[in-house]
Amino acid sequence: MKFCHTVVARAAAACLALGAFGAHAQSSVQLYGLIDMSVGSFQNSGADRLTRAESGRMTTSFFAFKGTEDLGGGLKAMFNLEAFLAADTGAAIGRTFWDRQANVGLGGSFGNVFLGHNTTSMFVQGLMFNPFSSSMTFSPTMRFLYSTAAPYAVSAGGTAWTNSILYTTPNFNGLSGTLQASMKEAAGGSNSYAASVLYAAGPLAAGLVYEKEAIGAADQTNLLVSGSYDFEVAKLYAQYGQTKDDAADEKYKMVQVGATVPLAGGSVLASYGQQNADEADVKVKTFSLGYDYFLSKRTDLYAVYMYDKATGLDKGNTFAVGVRHRF
Repeated sequence: MKFCHTVVARAAAACLALGAFGAHAQSSVQLYGLIDMSVGSFQNSGADRLTRAESGRMTTSFFAFKGTEDLGGGLKAMFNLEAFLAADTGAAIGRTFWDRQANVGLGGSFGNVFLGHNTTSMFVQGLMFNPFSSSMTFSPTMRFLYSTAAPYAVSAGGTAWTNSILYTTPNFNGLSGTLQASMKEAAGGSNSYAASVLYAAGPLAAGLVYEKEAIGAADQTNLLVSGSYDFEVAKLYAQYGQTKDDAADEKYKMVQVGATVPLAGGSVLASYGQQNADEADVKVKTFSLGYDYFLSKRTDLYAVYMYDKATGLDKGNTFAVGVRHRF
C-alpha cells in the first residue's frame, strides 16, 4: 500500500496548496468522505454463510477532494477526485485508484460539463429512488443493476464511465437532465451513450434513464424508470428496469418497491425487489428490512435483515449492524 499512501499524500499536498492560492483566486478545495463498517452474518442465495466485519455494506467507504474556482462572468471551474476504500483492511479498492469519480469541468448558466471518469445517471437515479440508497449489499435495486455475481444482471459500465463527457442541464423548476458519452478509444470498439430526465419538486420525484453501453463488439441497453412520493408519515418508492445484454443474448426485467418510515428518532427502511431473466428462466427475489438511527448529522447506526432467493438455489439470510461517519 506504499504506492497508495504516496498518491494520497501528494494529492493532499496539492489540494492544500491550491486552497492556499485560492484565497486570492476566489477558489476553494474540500476534503470529504464517508467510513462505513458493519459486523454480521452475510449470505447470498446459494452461498455459504460468513460471519464478518465488513466495510461499505450500507454505503461504500470513500474519501475525496473537490474544488471550484470563480472565473468571473458567471463561469466557474470544478474538479472531483474520489476514491473507494476498504475500512476493514485499509486497502484501496476499485478498478482504478480514483474509481468513484475523477473529472474536471466548467459550469455556468448553461449547466455543467465534466470531462474524465464520471458517475452515471443510472447509478444516481438508482440510489435516489430506493430506501437503501447506494448499498450494494442491502438495496435490491443496486444488487440487480451492479452485482458482479450470477444470477444478477450486471451493468457493463459500472457506476462511472471512463473517458467520458457528462453534461448536466440547469434546474428548470425541478426539471433537469443529463447527457453522457464514453469513448472506448480502442480499435473495433464503440462508444457508450446515456440520457436522463429527472423531476424533483415538493413531495413528488420521478426519473427516467436510458443507457447504451458497448461491450466489445456487442451492446448492452439499460432502461430505468423511477418514482417517489413523500407523505411525511412515510416516503414511498417504486422502480422498473430492463437490461438487454447482446453478449449473453439475455433480457432482464426488475421491479423494486420500498418505503422509509420515520420512527423514534430514526427511520424504518423496507425494500422488495424482483428480477427475471427471460431466456434462463431465472427469478431472483430480495427483501431488506432495516432501522437507521442518527446520533448526529454526520454519524448513524443501522441494523438490517436481508432475505435473498434465486430460482434453483437455497435461500440466503443476512443480519448486520453497523455505523457510518461522514466527514
